Amino acid sequence: MAFAPALALLTLGGLSLVSCGHRPAVVAQSGDPAPSDPAANALWTGSLKAASDTPVQAHVVIVARDAEAGRDRRSVLEMIEGSEGRFRLTYSEPAEARGRVVVCDGKTTWQYEPRSRTVLRRPTPESVSAETGSVDPDPLWRRDIEPQDADVSGRPAHVLRVRSTDGSIVERLWIDSATGRSLRTESYDRNGSLVRRVELSQVMVKPVVTAATFQPIIPPGARVLIAAVRPSPDVAREARLLDLPPQTAGFRVQSVVRSPKSPSAAIHVLYSNGPRALSVFVTENASDGSSKLIPTAGANWSSASLTPSVQAFTQERPDGQSAVAWVGDGRRYVAVGRMPLTDLMSIARPMASE
Repeated sequence: MAFAPALALLTLGGLSLVSCGHRPAVVAQSGDPAPSDPAANALWTGSLKAASDTPVQAHVVIVARDAEAGRDRRSVLEMIEGSEGRFRLTYSEPAEARGRVVVCDGKTTWQYEPRSRTVLRRPTPESVSAETGSVDPDPLWRRDIEPQDADVSGRPAHVLRVRSTDGSIVERLWIDSATGRSLRTESYDRNGSLVRRVELSQVMVKPVVTAATFQPIIPPGARVLIAAVRPSPDVAREARLLDLPPQTAGFRVQSVVRSPKSPSAAIHVLYSNGPRALSVFVTENASDGSSKLIPTAGANWSSASLTPSVQAFTQERPDGQSAVAWVGDGRRYVAVGRMPLTDLMSIARPMASE
């Protein structure tokens, strides 16, 4: 789904995803996973192309684990996706989000919050207006196809498994046999427990849409707020200026966003390999030295060695998100992603070595 990277960008202090009581059909294995087979790579490549080229309309249910609340957290929305990164999302659950509408025309995103009768308008970075992905060999994850096909809401599907560096299954995707679109995605923690499921039903391929479909309808009296963010036009150059690589472990930098009204605010660097996103938050020019830039060892942060010369602090949450924080040249870096901590460390290591 074109909005998948955005859905993945939940900060560690934000939405916590309860065990859904389901485990993957294949038990996690130890050791390095076997290389991706050609059929799995072809299925993967086709799904990336379909995500950007095949418009759909669907009913979407997202169920996520909320370990702190002790229950499942459920979101329900109606989705219309067009080409070139355009989409419209209309929420009916949870109750506090009922009536929320998020619309993107490929260049600008509007989010209407009915409770506050507020519309937030913000630019959509061109590089992430449509879902992108790398079809190059992936050094962290290996893909294979389950031998038995399945169906999702009556639509035949192939099941693609994604394994981590330790051989455990971190994700399964049900790929529609007819369109190549992902109909269901399940994410698992390192113990094999389900932490998040996104499922599409009532799928309509190539729905009739117009330009007005991807324009906001602003209710009378609603406030319109313009987000004070400025995406950088040359993301590779901006990443290098922050001592970050433009590409690492199959992830490519997609956007670098600064706040022009607050130069001291954290700079948000977004990486993506397609359906999976990784955020790096950079705080520049610390005048009080690096010692205060690292989080304290409390609050579930643990000390770890990122490189022989860089000490880091790490966090791994029950909802499947991990974080790594380190300091370099007076900057604090915090990398956040929905993946096993060992994988995030592998991605962050070359960042700290830049």
